[in-house]
Amino acid sequence: MAITALSTIKHTCRIGIHAALAAIIAIGVLVACLLSTPAFAETTSSGCNLYASPQGSDTNPGTAAAPFATAMHLLEELSAGQTGCLASGQTFAGFTLYAGNTHGADGAPVTLTSTNPEVPAIIDSRITTEKGANWLTFTHLILEVGVVSTTEDPSPTISSAHTTWTYDNISGGDVDICLMTNPVGDSYGTAEYTLIEHDRVHDCGHPLTHEELECQGASKSPVCSTEDIYEGRLNGWQAHGLYDEGIYTTIRNSYVYDNSSKGVLLRGGTGAVVEHNVIDHNGSGLLFGENEQSHATVAWNLITNSTSPCAKEAPTGYKCDSFGVWSYDCLCTGDVVANNDIYGNEGGNIAPPEDLSSEIKLEHNVEVDPLYVNAAAHEYTLQADSPALGYGPDTAPPTSTPPPTIEPTPPTTEPTTPISEPTPPTSGLTTPTTTTPTTEPTTPTPSSTTKTPTALKHRHHLTSRQRRNRATAARSQSHRRGHRDAKIAKRRSN
Repeated sequence: MAITALSTIKHTCRIGIHAALAAIIAIGVLVACLLSTPAFAETTSSGCNLYASPQGSDTNPGTAAAPFATAMHLLEELSAGQTGCLASGQTFAGFTLYAGNTHGADGAPVTLTSTNPEVPAIIDSRITTEKGANWLTFTHLILEVGVVSTTEDPSPTISSAHTTWTYDNISGGDVDICLMTNPVGDSYGTAEYTLIEHDRVHDCGHPLTHEELECQGASKSPVCSTEDIYEGRLNGWQAHGLYDEGIYTTIRNSYVYDNSSKGVLLRGGTGAVVEHNVIDHNGSGLLFGENEQSHATVAWNLITNSTSPCAKEAPTGYKCDSFGVWSYDCLCTGDVVANNDIYGNEGGNIAPPEDLSSEIKLEHNVEVDPLYVNAAAHEYTLQADSPALGYGPDTAPPTSTPPPTIEPTPPTTEPTTPISEPTPPTSGLTTPTTTTPTTEPTTPTPSSTTKTPTALKHRHHLTSRQRRNRATAARSQSHRRGHRDAKIAKRRSN
């Protein structure tokens, strides 16, 4: 009996030991699995439907544990209303999106963002959206292009409808234009209802020198191989922060600074709204360019401190066009610049009559030092005693909401009766609130002040055929070049 009991005890002990060893092995395997889990899984966001990481593969299912590798494939796999997340702090290649590549819809856009918005992912080469790649949102990303090129390669370049760019940091690596919207009639598509909000757009283009300006109108080989190319890169005169040629573009609550030529260029578009921005320390603040620029509203901005190396090299005269607001050969119709603080611009805050179209309506603009906390460090919070409280970002709720898209079919012949017009956005010509702007982009808070838009003329939406015909009738290419060369020659004599 004792021998039997002893055998039972020994057998039981062996089972217990085996169980304990199995448990230890299981724990070890679990720990090893946890340690081998890629870092991108640690930043899983509950708002993400699919994921991408440079350590992933485009043959993966796109989960947090098995992400795709590229931003392009991630966008292709997202359904309407879904969000794709790029691994925070990681770098991805740019992409071109065509009709059918993406699946956003009205009220259900496709969104590309970062797993951790406080540590944005980086896209380090060109992004373009072409005709049909509509209803896209890009948010909490760093978009930068630093490749020296002998062509204009703006990034992002937008040729589609209803794209939104929010809380992004966009830069051009000192060599190129940053964001550009394409015009009506462009073969790649037209930018329609683009929203640019709570972004930082900076360091687009190489700082403009006087020699680069001299290349405009008369090439000086080999330094200037063409008017556009200087020393193998884009001429600083051609490099802008935001270059708008689209339809109903809205630029709001953003910071546009340290760009080579124009902070904002409005050139040939219709119905742009530029409101509640800081536009600081660019070659010039805001330009209405040549071509048919119509019914833009520029309101409640801080347009300040325009300058350039060129302006420093030209101590007298026109200061290399370092104006706050000006125009160049603009066929302007119904454009309004109202309720802005325009201050400290080296060539002048408002350009003289020869550099500003009489068709641009100026209303209630002021010229006072806004008293930034530290503009040199891009800390654009206003001091408590600033006379410009109420101007700049996040000082009021939005006053302009683009209407629904109406996709017109261009007529085969010139229409004899007026065509149906989409309802334009309302203007930003309103009474400011007194909330101090913040440096970092934040969500606008409702204001206690009721804002009453000032009535504007009806914004006529021209068809592609009408725009081309009117532009051709207005002036020929030779006239534009001749006028520009005459203007430059006059300025050189100053």
